[in-house]
Amino acid sequence: MDIETRRAMETELGFISQCAAREPEKKFHSIMHHVNEGSLKANFYELGRRRAVGVDGVSWQEYEQRLEANIDGLVERMRRMGYRPQPTRRVYIPKDDVRTDHWGYLQ
Repeated sequence: MDIETRRAMETELGFISQCAAREPEKKFHSIMHHVNEGSLKANFYELGRRRAVGVDGVSWQEYEQRLEANIDGLVERMRRMGYRPQPTRRVYIPKDDVRTDHWGYLQ
């Protein structure tokens, strides 16, 4: 993805994020037009290689081996409304001072 496309995407998604923060009760009916092959690939590489295996059992490295085909299939399923995300697995991370941090999400 070239730098101009990335900046435009970040601007659009930044606007959505600001709007959601400003109006928490606002409902977004569709933001799919902001999601495309380039944005999905950029987000995949932002995840990083050291992420845990997801609930589907596929590692980052395995997904990368067929990245183009995986993303093309994902976009096609999203366009025909056939994509159903798997549930997110929440992992609680115990802290030294007895509190639990719930930021340890694994997908």
